[in-house]
Amino acid sequence: MVKLNLIDLIAVWGAITGSAGLVFTYFNYKRDQADIKLTFTKNWKIIGNHPYDPKETYASLTVANKGRRPVTITKTAGIYLKNKGGFIFSDSMIYGSRELKEGKSADFLTKQKDLDLKNISYFAAYDAVGNIYRLNMSPFYKRFIYWLLDKTHLKVKQSVVLSKS
Repeated sequence: MVKLNLIDLIAVWGAITGSAGLVFTYFNYKRDQADIKLTFTKNWKIIGNHPYDPKETYASLTVANKGRRPVTITKTAGIYLKNKGGFIFSDSMIYGSRELKEGKSADFLTKQKDLDLKNISYFAAYDAVGNIYRLNMSPFYKRFIYWLLDKTHLKVKQSVVLSKS
């Protein structure tokens, strides 16, 4: 039978409390990080006193901070699926950056007729320190296929016909 003396018991106690403290610290770290959620909705009409056209239908990208740290959103954008590039929501350029504190959100509007939702890979929100928060709009397999085609340069090249005159 193994005899445990006082030093062994103190060592076991120290190992248990040290491990528990490490786990507790990790969860505190994860809880205190910024947690940004993006939500896209469409078919909105704007009423009241505002600079928007009441006859137009708008799409909205809502950026919400679920975390404890404040985040400054500098711009919101949409990235195309089939080719490189995308567009920036005009609200993020007109009204400037917005600071989102704990539990706050901001809406960015654009005319719905200007969006081609079938060709959008994802919407993105960029913060002041360079982090990108994404909301995927296309299924994974589509994004993967177009990513693979882009990386392997297997895109269908458009032929150019030059006429001699």
